[in-house]
Amino acid sequence: MGAACVYAEITGDWSKVNDWIGQYTNSNSYFFLDKWGSARINTSMQMTALVASKHSDADYSSWCRGQMDYILGNNPANTCFVVGYAGNSAKNPHHRAASGYDSYDEFKNINTVGANSKTLVGALVGGPTDQNGTYVDSINDYVCNEVAIDYNAGLVGAAAGLYEVYKSGSVDSSIDGVGAVTIDPIVTTTTTTTDRVNTTTTTTTTAVSTGSGKYTIKPNKTIVYDQLPETEKMIGWDWSDFGISANEKVSKVEVKISASKNIGKWQGAFGTSTKIAPDYWTQSDEMEQTISGTSGSITWNVDSSTADIIQYNYGGQLKFGIWWIDCGTFTIDEVTVYTGSGSQVTTATTKPAVTTTTTTKPASSNGTHEIKPNKTIVYDQLPESEKMIGWDWADFGISANEKVTKVEVKISSSKNIGKWQGAFGTSTKVAPDYWTQSAEMEQTISGTSGSITWNVDS
Repeated sequence: MGAACVYAEITGDWSKVNDWIGQYTNSNSYFFLDKWGSARINTSMQMTALVASKHSDADYSSWCRGQMDYILGNNPANTCFVVGYAGNSAKNPHHRAASGYDSYDEFKNINTVGANSKTLVGALVGGPTDQNGTYVDSINDYVCNEVAIDYNAGLVGAAAGLYEVYKSGSVDSSIDGVGAVTIDPIVTTTTTTTDRVNTTTTTTTTAVSTGSGKYTIKPNKTIVYDQLPETEKMIGWDWSDFGISANEKVSKVEVKISASKNIGKWQGAFGTSTKIAPDYWTQSDEMEQTISGTSGSITWNVDSSTADIIQYNYGGQLKFGIWWIDCGTFTIDEVTVYTGSGSQVTTATTKPAVTTTTTTKPASSNGTHEIKPNKTIVYDQLPESEKMIGWDWADFGISANEKVTKVEVKISSSKNIGKWQGAFGTSTKVAPDYWTQSAEMEQTISGTSGSITWNVDS
């Protein structure tokens, strides 16, 4: 299934994954495929189903939650299969180092751990040996009580997926054998008013425009390939650094590099933030180029469909990926972005350019910022692919030192509003999605007006 998910992620076709998962998720009974480590298989299935839920139209989150409830103790054995998690957790995992005995011979005819045993906090034991929940909490029953790294992989993945969906849970600061956990409070101080004022905002950019739709920055950044983290081999710059105007579309990106020896073969890709949910990101095909010499350029010709969706604002980024480069160490001298408009003609300069813009936004005191869209929504006219209504954060006039704690949407109707189901979402500063969304929410308004509230976690 892991390979099938990777294939689906590459092709965008999750039908094969959903066809297989769908066979097993139409029942609330314990998902069971094999008696040896059945809980491992169960939690790995949960993780896979949650990945499919995130990337396709299917939604297995409720099924996964029910299966996790079973794993955590809601089962015929009344046993939590995660060691040290609850009062009814499995007490006798089959783990020699933690057993409290010096050798297997000492406990081969005993069911419980020794007096000097250690609690394997968080370890997932094998679990039931059949779909009816048959389970024995014995140190000698390695089918029911063996623990292993691959057992926990599915458990942690499923738990993370469920947290992303339901945002429920708490920090346990008193785990046996673990030091105290301290959570520092976050204090937010802000100001408010509902009057509207004109505010002049000044922004500074180091972009160098050379005219005719050409924008260059000079990072002069040395890259050592072996020092790039395995999880992120892309170098990024904010689109705002280039100073591209709103009416322009990027047609080409050129990265000039140099090295102290022959550069040789580069393999990698380019990527960019976009305006399109749910990922808000797109990436070029895998690319390869050979530079014979100590300097040269690597070019991405941006197709028009990609150019149409690039997010130049709100922290949108351009990224240059290095999967491999023969020379090992090189310097990114310049990054030049070409646009198709050819309308921008300014004098080249190495000094920062200062742009002054005037916007209208609400003033604030006491931490309340309000806009009044007065927008009528007809649910049946919302597109299937996008049932979210958006506003620019800039419209609210929130200052840089403030943090949002609550969002309240006041609505009205000509008749009883009734039940609303939905979620809130926001752009973020965090790659790769630059987006986060609340858990699914539901609220009932009895009457023709009321408010829907999102309490934003820190």
